[in-house]
Amino acid sequence: MNCNPEQPQWCACGQATACMFSSIASSGITTHYQSGTEIIQKFMPNTGVHVVCAGAVAMSEVIAPQASLVLDVVAGGGMLGIIECGLDLRRYHFSARALTDSVVTFFPLNEARRLCMDSVGEMKALAAVSRSFRQLERRYVLLGSAEASDRLIATLLWLSGMDKSALDQATTIPFELTSTTLSSLIGARPETVTRLMNQLRAEHLIGFSDGRISITDLKGLKARTSLDLDRILINPMMS
Repeated sequence: MNCNPEQPQWCACGQATACMFSSIASSGITTHYQSGTEIIQKFMPNTGVHVVCAGAVAMSEVIAPQASLVLDVVAGGGMLGIIECGLDLRRYHFSARALTDSVVTFFPLNEARRLCMDSVGEMKALAAVSRSFRQLERRYVLLGSAEASDRLIATLLWLSGMDKSALDQATTIPFELTSTTLSSLIGARPETVTRLMNQLRAEHLIGFSDGRISITDLKGLKARTSLDLDRILINPMMS
């Protein structure tokens, strides 16, 4: 079993992906979700692990009626429910919905646990759980300690890291983002997000192309914040 991100395997859906479940393609159940479709409801019974084969899925926490915070964005090769599986929790402790049209393969608990029984599988599971915890920790630190402008910049840089063809000075977030979604990502009002985005655009740090946000000056955008980005950001492609 080789899950090296530089040598992606084929998942059950026939999509190239890099994850610990690539070797059990025959047991997965693949579903195509349209953008905005809910995949997991918080406190649903934990029935297995979902692998994102294509697209992007937001993991959220409800903080008030009609309001939520996006705690993580899972892209191709990433997993939903790996913490619950690793800790043997009975229910999912997050909600998940497709940010864009997405392909997700579901592996039931018995298959997931079987894969973790050998030493290699166990190490991969521990690495995936560790990555999830680190990501949640960094997101909570960002959301709880930074100004809205810094939260926005850090979030844009984080999401732009999902562009596999990114250049040193220019990159594009590989899916569309509404002001409502961005407000859920940074914990701010949509009108605040719109104002801050217009400021960054006026400074020629970001732009819009085909409905997507592009970072036109990556170095300049990083210089726009006083945050220690190495402590805040985590590689979004890491699984």
